[in-house]
Amino acid sequence: MLTRPGQVWLVFISSSYQMSLQNSFLRSVRTRGSRHPEAAIQRSDAGLTLLEVTIAFVILTLSTLTALGLMVGSMCLDATNRETAQAMAAARGVVEGMQGQEFSQIFALYNGNPNDDPVGVAAPGCAFAVGGLAPQQQVAGTIRFPDTPNSELREDVYIPELGLPMDLNGDGIIDGLDHSQDYKILPVIVEIQWVGKVGDRELSLHALLMETGS
Repeated sequence: MLTRPGQVWLVFISSSYQMSLQNSFLRSVRTRGSRHPEAAIQRSDAGLTLLEVTIAFVILTLSTLTALGLMVGSMCLDATNRETAQAMAAARGVVEGMQGQEFSQIFALYNGNPNDDPVGVAAPGCAFAVGGLAPQQQVAGTIRFPDTPNSELREDVYIPELGLPMDLNGDGIIDGLDHSQDYKILPVIVEIQWVGKVGDRELSLHALLMETGS
């Protein structure tokens, strides 16, 4: 609960005396009422001082809690930004690694089927680890193509974020055939899923790879 600026706390002290026509009684009342004026003022001052201390303590507590909340929020935001940067760097690194391979072999090297790996070449496969990020499952990073469970690269797969269906071999026709051996354009999605500072998070990088000179 916050206090409004300029709020003033007031303490009203009222007293009443019964008047009498007898002067002696008036003098007695006045004498009794003014016997210890300094003590009454001290008690009033003490009460005001305690109230002021209480208000100051409440304001200080609220200010401290607000500052701690801002610090925790800033730390979480910094951690989230750092995780995002790590994931993006890893995804870009995978795409750059693909660009360094022979274009006709990229699909075979990075899909999930080890049976079509090129002979004499170490295939990275479709899964990869990301340093500094805790994976949600076995590994944090996966690579996806518009393919079937049988590793057929297809043009008629519906992946709108990659612009599919799409003509992949440049013949001007979108069909349901396997184009893993004659593709000219290779759509790819690099996904990273990890357990972050604020819970489960994920990042996707979409790319269209084309052969140089095509």
